Amino acid sequence: MGCTEYPGETNIISKVIQPYPLTQIIDEPGTLCENEAGRFEAAIAGGGATYEWDFGPGAVPQTANTRVVNGVTWAVQGVKTVTLTVTRFDCSLSVSTTVTVNNCFQPLIVVEDLEAVVNGERIDLSWRADANFDEVMYFIQRSEDGVQFENLGALSPLHALPGGGFEFTDLNPKLGDNIYRIKYKALTEDDFEGYSTTAMAHFQPDGVSIITAYPNPTKGNLVVELLEPNEDQVLVEITTPYGQVMKRIMCPGSVDKHQLDLSDLPEGVYMVRVKQKGLRDFTHRIVKMDR
Repeated sequence: MGCTEYPGETNIISKVIQPYPLTQIIDEPGTLCENEAGRFEAAIAGGGATYEWDFGPGAVPQTANTRVVNGVTWAVQGVKTVTLTVTRFDCSLSVSTTVTVNNCFQPLIVVEDLEAVVNGERIDLSWRADANFDEVMYFIQRSEDGVQFENLGALSPLHALPGGGFEFTDLNPKLGDNIYRIKYKALTEDDFEGYSTTAMAHFQPDGVSIITAYPNPTKGNLVVELLEPNEDQVLVEITTPYGQVMKRIMCPGSVDKHQLDLSDLPEGVYMVRVKQKGLRDFTHRIVKMDR
């Protein structure tokens, strides 16, 4: 029958629909290093708004309730989630972002001013180095072609001279070009390493004819190369270790490479002896193999 006591009247309910508050992170670091301070800022949401930040476990501070937060740090690397909750007129809305925290430590090692100076029968090396820690080694390396290097020795910061200088002597340099570099390596978990620029010294003692012979071992075809050819003829002798001459070849000194056929010689160790006018004899040991 309906309501007969209050004819023509209805119950009117009024509801006010409030919009969500403006919830926006307008400034964030994106990436940080471990223990590097970051800044976070929320957009102004209007009068009466409150701001609640949650920077997650491991953050300092872990939470904050101001619109702008400075000095947020993390001590451990990883991807960190940051949540902002803005409340206004009893309405709340949350947004999140991420910050990548990296281990940014890189050992600072500087090696510079590498010099190589011929000093009689040796080559003296010197360089300067600076590192922001003590767990580092300096490896002295040498090459004949600038590609393949061999280690000659190693020094630690304990060997540093006053002012950060280092010195090393190559007591057995190769005839011809000697190319040096310093490899530095951090003795840390990062195992950081690098190289200096190179320095070159040309070693030729007075009166020595400079040659090289390759391949070694050889199966029969041997190349004798004069590193500094001149007009004087070159006598090349192939001898046994006991001095027996197996081959004797006269070569023009103006030609730098000479092909020698040793295929008729039995397997074994031989000496390549080079004789040139006005220079001391030079002897190179080779190995002949049949297979």
